Formats: sequence, structure tokens, C-alpha cells
Amino acid sequence: MHPAWFRIGGVAHDLPRGWDRLLREFLDWMPKRLASYEKAALQNTILKGRSQGVAAYGAKEALEWGTTGAGLRATGIDFDVRKARPYSGYENFDFEFRWAVVFLTATPA
Repeated sequence: MHPAWFRIGGVAHDLPRGWDRLLREFLDWMPKRLASYEKAALQNTILKGRSQGVAAYGAKEALEWGTTGAGLRATGIDFDVRKARPYSGYENFDFEFRWAVVFLTATPA
């Protein structure tokens, strides 16, 4: 669903008739294509050449720039500002976040 669907107090409209059938069809259709999509995205030399190493930064730069969230955790710093300095109601929720640093094993093409 598109984010514009949601409104304060609910949603913009009721779900259309037959939405559950369409969802079930999609859930049957999509998993068979995931491997193909993954290969197209992660093994495409043009995409890799245009995206790997572009705007790369490390922990030092992230801290200097005031980066937070996933952008900070991607540098290997285990920090979540929502936990350390709660804002906007986060102090009312008990939640954990998972983080991981993933290294590509192949060199850019």
C-alpha cells in the first residue's frame, strides 16, 4: 500500500473489493521471482559500477556529520538515538533494533 493511503484516524478509503484475492495471488507469484530479482540487482555490473563506493563514508565522517539511524549503524557504530535520547513518543515503547554490517565479497566490476 502506498503511504498516502494512511490518514490520522484511519485510511483514505476502504480496501477495494477483491483485495484479499489479489494479495493471495501476489504472494503466490512473487517468491518465485525473488532469486531472479536478487541476481538482477546484486550481480548487474552496470548497477554495481554506479552504486558501489559512491558517497561512501566511515564512522569518523558519520559522527562529524551528525548522521543517525541506519546511516550511522551502517558504519559499524551500534547506536540508536531513539533509545539513547527518546523523542516523539519513543520513550513510551519498549523495542529493540537489529543491526548488522554486511561486506560484499566480490570487488566492484
